[in-house]
Amino acid sequence: MPIDILKDDLQLTTKALNAKEETLNHIEALNKLGSWELDIETNKVTWSKQSFLNYGYEPYSFEPNLEFFFSHLTPYYIPLVQEALKNVLSTGKRKAIQCKIIRPL
Repeated sequence: MPIDILKDDLQLTTKALNAKEETLNHIEALNKLGSWELDIETNKVTWSKQSFLNYGYEPYSFEPNLEFFFSHLTPYYIPLVQEALKNVLSTGKRKAIQCKIIRPL
């Protein structure tokens, strides 16, 4: 019986998480805003669907990394984003930043 309750809780949690992710995707698409996350331990970067679209790429068509991200920033924003990333890594607090990117032709 306890395993069934855990399975039910897990299914409800998964449904709620999926609904929130769908809402985030919808909001990002409406506003043309993308998001990404960096796993500090593995240095793996994960982009949202809208991030790929903003950069002019097919969603999930490749695995982005920080080098790729920085190579698509306009020069003005590179030091600003580097400083913001350094602050996040030292404090552990997330911060939303906006920057201009260079899209492929």
